[in-house]
Amino acid sequence: MVDAQVTLEAVKKEESLLRQALADLDEEIKELRGKKDELEGSVDELKKNLGGKKKKEQSIKDELEDVINQERELDEKRAKTEDELRDIREKIMKITKLGEELREI
Repeated sequence: MVDAQVTLEAVKKEESLLRQALADLDEEIKELRGKKDELEGSVDELKKNLGGKKKKEQSIKDELEDVINQERELDEKRAKTEDELRDIREKIMKITKLGEELREI
């Protein structure tokens, strides 16, 4: 009977220790879940920030494209104006030459 009682006490003691270990594990699991939730929140916030930065990047790219198009239009206008100016100079030279020829007559 003593052996059975010792064994029963040992089993109860072991059960108590196992229950305490389970309680400790439950507490650790709760802490880890809390940390996990915090990290997931941080990840979600980072995703939002990244999304905002990507939108801003796209906006800047769009603005840059507009500026490049405007620059190209201005270059075309400049080239056209330079051509017109060259034509006008040629006409002035012709008129001047004709004027000189008329004076000679």
